[in-house]
Amino acid sequence: IGVTVGANTISEVSRDFGLGAKTGIDFPIEGVGLIPSAAEKAKRDPSVKWNSGDVAQTSIGQGLLLVTPLQMALVAAALGTGKLPTPHFTKDYVFNTKDVGVSLKNRKIVLEGMRKVVAGGTGQLAGKNVEANVIGKTGTAEVGSRANRRKNTWFIGYVTPTEKSIIKEPLALALVVENGESGGSTSAPKVGEILRAFYGESEK
Repeated sequence: IGVTVGANTISEVSRDFGLGAKTGIDFPIEGVGLIPSAAEKAKRDPSVKWNSGDVAQTSIGQGLLLVTPLQMALVAAALGTGKLPTPHFTKDYVFNTKDVGVSLKNRKIVLEGMRKVVAGGTGQLAGKNVEANVIGKTGTAEVGSRANRRKNTWFIGYVTPTEKSIIKEPLALALVVENGESGGSTSAPKVGEILRAFYGESEK
């Protein structure tokens, strides 16, 4: 699907969701990440050409793609609401959002997939006994090479409260554990602990 969609569209939509750019947070240092392209690959090794395999890798979050946890938390927020927020540390700020330009119909397809990830897939432990509606996606990023190969494990999610939730506000999040085993076995359980503390425990 990624190859069919193409690198240009993947890059365009990635930028609509805030990747490859600063988030605008009121903090002096911030990484911007990297959206892969033929030009970026050529910088590393001009003798190796960009190909469809690079597009496929990018479409699943692998290859040269670089993102920050904050960027991915905002991606989760944008999927949940249709708007990309500007994050802030301080309380005194004007809350700004930008429409990501994705229809509710298309967002619902992604959100349903994220629901299934938590309901019966790799992210089950993120929603276990949480008194809220949790949707999300696990990820396992392989970094380094050969003897230095390791995994950084991810979970991003969007949470909406129930009538019994302690906190009555929605929450977008990203959690990364360096040198973990997998997103489902390492990061998702930690997300579950955090969400039970925020929203309370349920019997589900």
